[in-house]
Amino acid sequence: MSSSSSFYKKALAIAVPIALSQFFAGLLGVIDTLMVSRLGDNAIAAVGISSNITFLMFMVNWGLLSGFGIFIAQYYGSKDLLNIHKVFLVVLVLSTMIATFFFSIAFFAPDVLIGLYNNSDDLVNTPEVARFGEAYLRIASVSFVTITFTQMLSMLMRSVQDVVFPQMMQIFVVFLNTGLNYLLINGNLGAPALGVEGAAIATVSSSSVGLVLFIVYMFVSRNPVYRIRFSSVRLIDRVFLRRVFKKTLPVLLNETIWGLGMSAYLIAFGFISPLAVTSLTISNQVIGLIWFANGGLAAATAIMLGHKLGENALDDAKLYASRFVRMNLTIGVLIGVVLFVFAPRIAGLYESTSLEVQTNVTYFL
Repeated sequence: MSSSSSFYKKALAIAVPIALSQFFAGLLGVIDTLMVSRLGDNAIAAVGISSNITFLMFMVNWGLLSGFGIFIAQYYGSKDLLNIHKVFLVVLVLSTMIATFFFSIAFFAPDVLIGLYNNSDDLVNTPEVARFGEAYLRIASVSFVTITFTQMLSMLMRSVQDVVFPQMMQIFVVFLNTGLNYLLINGNLGAPALGVEGAAIATVSSSSVGLVLFIVYMFVSRNPVYRIRFSSVRLIDRVFLRRVFKKTLPVLLNETIWGLGMSAYLIAFGFISPLAVTSLTISNQVIGLIWFANGGLAAATAIMLGHKLGENALDDAKLYASRFVRMNLTIGVLIGVVLFVFAPRIAGLYESTSLEVQTNVTYFL
């Protein structure tokens, strides 16, 4: 039976790096919005709509990877390398299909996607949002592929408790993206001023560099988990697929429906005005940013419980579960208090936006 101190030490050792990684992932969107805000409220609305499409894809993948990640953690606990590779190959195929689907629509029909969220009767701002959004989304769609594969490789590493490298990469990508935004949005240091298209190029470039570094790390690492045996695909049968999908599908559906629900909010606000979309975009990004603690703890829960289940240590698994529930409730309350207290100051950071947007953001938070 695990002692309380050793449990919390191990949980924090896993949760904190992942939480920081999630924090910097959220920070990427916040920085993008802050830097684009100098182009006006409509530019934020356009980038926010495009980011919501990325978010929906992220949530679908998150559900898929969370479910399969539990199996990888469980097989890692039982030292079953073959089944780890089989699970990863299934994920590889499905993630590729998801990325291809979202990329195809965003690249070839960005006007259709932007139009779903941009339906108000404002004859001045709505057309400008559409113009900004289509220009941004057609370029940013390439990042759907790089983000998906980076998310997949990060899941693999975290599931086998290799959490430091994904965290460092996330931090690096944020700084790289911020630097490229500084150069390309407003044309600093002699670079061309490309506006929202510059922000999209920065996103594609930084996410591509991050993916390459993930792949290089896997090649130079001595961890046998990363030596993926592609021949294992021949051993994937219906029994194996039925077993993993039975547990994964509920998670996938949960996260997908959650993503669709959040998208529905933005679509509804799109019927009000572009300013309403701008306000909700900023609020959602801030809320996503402070959920980093929950994301880290959730990942630690899946990994540690998965390992204990793999070891068939059911008493420890039950004890871990009860402790994680209490930790999550405590952190949830603390996050809520922080958000309530600092809402006006957070809204004030977007000083380039209109007073109406800042007021709305305060109310939303």
